[in-house]
Amino acid sequence: LSKLENAIKVAGLAKTRAERIHKILCTLQEERGEPSFHYLRDMSDKDIKVELSRFKGLGPKTISCVLMFSLARPEFPVDTHVLRISKSMKWIPPSATRESAYEYLNDVVPPKLKMDLHCLLVTHGRHCHNCAANRKPQFPPKDGSKLKCPLVGLNKVTVQTLSKTLVKQVQKLL
Repeated sequence: LSKLENAIKVAGLAKTRAERIHKILCTLQEERGEPSFHYLRDMSDKDIKVELSRFKGLGPKTISCVLMFSLARPEFPVDTHVLRISKSMKWIPPSATRESAYEYLNDVVPPKLKMDLHCLLVTHGRHCHNCAANRKPQFPPKDGSKLKCPLVGLNKVTVQTLSKTLVKQVQKLL
């Protein structure tokens, strides 16, 4: 477990996560003869959600990320950055929960934009002083400057327009 803990330390809660990953792998080995989720590829999204939700530590956001990143399914995970920016853009009401935002945004974000828009919002939320929690970005510009937020002044902008704007901003960061 210590090797696994060291490998995932950067994500935080390494000890807890390593224990849960180990338990999941042991369960898969016992039930399926191999510690692998390859069997998920042939399942429907709904069945995958049911299957993965039985494992402790795999919640809706993690399951949505597995669907999008590992299985290339048209999912739109809602993490803290996506939720905060979606509220500020008035795509969802201020009272929206992560769950209600997930349901709504998955319905309205076009499938071909889901992965790119998710990644852009997360990256933007981690770098922009205006959009970060408590206005303290995780990864501020190295020169100490504050980014000029491309979202300021936009109200009820379409997902497609926002995606194009954020692509340009993220490209400047890289």
